[in-house]
Amino acid sequence: MDDTGKRVATAWPQGLHPGQWMPDKATKEKTSVSFPSAPSGNYRLALALTPKAGDPKPYIRLGSDLPMTDGWYVLGAINVAGH
Repeated sequence: MDDTGKRVATAWPQGLHPGQWMPDKATKEKTSVSFPSAPSGNYRLALALTPKAGDPKPYIRLGSDLPMTDGWYVLGAINVAGH
């Protein structure tokens, strides 16, 4: 996301299993994503659980204290280097 909260690029990682995440239980999963269409610059990395890949509308809320923008959980700052 840019500074205004606009999504600059979106990726749907494979191999995560949110259906197995249980309430009141910490869960740890790893994945990697790339954003080849994102222009170089500084952004905020954000996460949302959506009904299906390609659907940008957040679907499930997480029990988290992370800041949110339009239902997306902001994970932190990220720098996209030149391609």
